[in-house]
Amino acid sequence: LLKLAMLLVALLFAGSGIFTVKQHERAFVLRFGNVVQHTDPLTGKLTPIVVAGLHLAWPFLIDDVVRFPVQRELDLPVPAFWYVAPAGPGQPVPDSLSPDIGGYNLTGDVNILHSRWVVNYTVADPVKFCENLSDPAELAADKPSTTIRRLLTHLTESSVIRTMARYNVDDAYRGRRSQLQSDVKKALTAR
Repeated sequence: LLKLAMLLVALLFAGSGIFTVKQHERAFVLRFGNVVQHTDPLTGKLTPIVVAGLHLAWPFLIDDVVRFPVQRELDLPVPAFWYVAPAGPGQPVPDSLSPDIGGYNLTGDVNILHSRWVVNYTVADPVKFCENLSDPAELAADKPSTTIRRLLTHLTESSVIRTMARYNVDDAYRGRRSQLQSDVKKALTAR
């Protein structure tokens, strides 16, 4: 009975390395924390990404399979440049800005402008994302982690400040709003 139990445990352990990747997913394998390269069946080149289908890996103590959606965009609101609303309904709007709690941005002609920004991003290289920035489980998460949120928020704020300083208030507010958004996107992508 003990031999049968040991055989069953050994089979379950060996079988834990069999995994499937669905059509809307891709995956990569971490062996002792390092990315494993596979040969792509279509091109014959080495790649870390595993395409849809049935695959084999070493059991769960050796290999870790990281799955992620193929195309997914996430939104991150950046409220740093928006004013703080009054405490409740019927509360009067303050006569002046409070820089310690309210957000604003200075334009190139030294005017104050409130703006709302939302960063829409996609993880283009999930392997580099996990190696350099994040826990592999965050690839499948619907919301960015605190670390990623802080990083993207800081980079966005910096890009908005640098770009807004080149615009006068009329161009930023009315005339060249789409150009401003495009310039902020370029600055953010470059950073």
